Amino acid sequence: MPSRRLLLLGLSLGCARTPRVSPDLEASPACVVSEPAIPADTVSVLLSQPVDPAHAPVPTNDAEALVFRQLYETLVRVDCEGRVRPGLAVAWRKEGLQWTFTLRPNAASWDGSPLDATTVLEEWRTTNPATAVAGMRSEGNQLTVFLSAPRPLTDFAAPALRLTRRGPESSWPLGTGPWEPHPEASGSRLVATAAVRNVERVLSFDSRPGADPRDLLDAAAHVVVTRDRGALAYAAGLPGWTDLPLAWDRVYLLVSPTTGSRDATARAAIRAELARDALRGEGRPADWECAGASNGGPSPGQSVGRRRVIYPREDVVARALAERLVARAESDLTALLGFPAVLAGTTVTAVGLEPESFTRAVAAREDLAAVMPVLRSDAADCGPLAAPGAGWGLVEPLVETRAHALVRTGAARVVSDRDGLVIEPAGSRR
Repeated sequence: MPSRRLLLLGLSLGCARTPRVSPDLEASPACVVSEPAIPADTVSVLLSQPVDPAHAPVPTNDAEALVFRQLYETLVRVDCEGRVRPGLAVAWRKEGLQWTFTLRPNAASWDGSPLDATTVLEEWRTTNPATAVAGMRSEGNQLTVFLSAPRPLTDFAAPALRLTRRGPESSWPLGTGPWEPHPEASGSRLVATAAVRNVERVLSFDSRPGADPRDLLDAAAHVVVTRDRGALAYAAGLPGWTDLPLAWDRVYLLVSPTTGSRDATARAAIRAELARDALRGEGRPADWECAGASNGGPSPGQSVGRRRVIYPREDVVARALAERLVARAESDLTALLGFPAVLAGTTVTAVGLEPESFTRAVAAREDLAAVMPVLRSDAADCGPLAAPGAGWGLVEPLVETRAHALVRTGAARVVSDRDGLVIEPAGSRR
């Protein structure tokens, strides 16, 4: 498959506008993956998945998660040890059901537009109209968020709450992060400038969808993100590489419009087997239930339409889970769904669908079941899937997975946080 080239270029003060000063990224020593005395002029990141700016700032795959993390910020960030660190906000306080955030001085978007609390409030209402808050108020550089129920500070670090603004001349939303994509960056060649003063450094992303991660490690890369166990074992034998496990960030759910009587012990054993035997990457069983899930749809024996277990075609984990469940339909799938009479004497198939087709098929609820990946931060209550009236008889968490970042020593200052890696244009701290 042909390579898709994605270049992020750090340029100097010769630009038409003065780049803003990037904020100092706070990090405990345990979260600093690499901190060279003299960073490389070019840092190469190789990706095995495509990147679509239309998805920004919420990623749909590991490649987008890494790229978007360099471009966009939230009010706060959560480091690798779970500590809340400054993002756009430098201070915050809680009073009952309200959080008040103080934005950093001289904050600005890539286009140089000043950023104050009123701007954040307007953009949140525009780009995140479904933000679950009772109200918001801005005054100077302070933003107050009123909640209808208690929420932890870490919720404000969710990717969906990254500040973005739609620019008139770019396919990328405007952001406030240390790297800025070129207005015409799209398709096979993407270009960005570093929004950092006095820095001439290049961050190059080379996207090679479908590539073997081991080939990426041999291609003079500085950073590779993978979930493949074979690639991790291969990297362990290469000198100069650090293997950094990232956060458990993805949950795979089995959803079905109907369910019956199910045994909790059998289900737990199946989840453990799936995590151990069905995945090429690192996984663990999801040992929790969806809050609010009814687990009681139409009665057992009712028609469930097509005998298919559908999954997103490009997701190798979803495919492995679906094929494993179909191969053991009369045991594992029956135990999870809880209606053996419906499956007796029938043939069940695993079918991968393109993203739009998968979304439509899930909404139609005409298939036996679907294997659905969701972000871990969205999965504690299984989101709208488990809401009253959602129409799902079964919402079953199967496994959780995480990626690993393989970082070559000495190329750049790289910091780990809950949402992945941050590659800093300014290099080491003085």
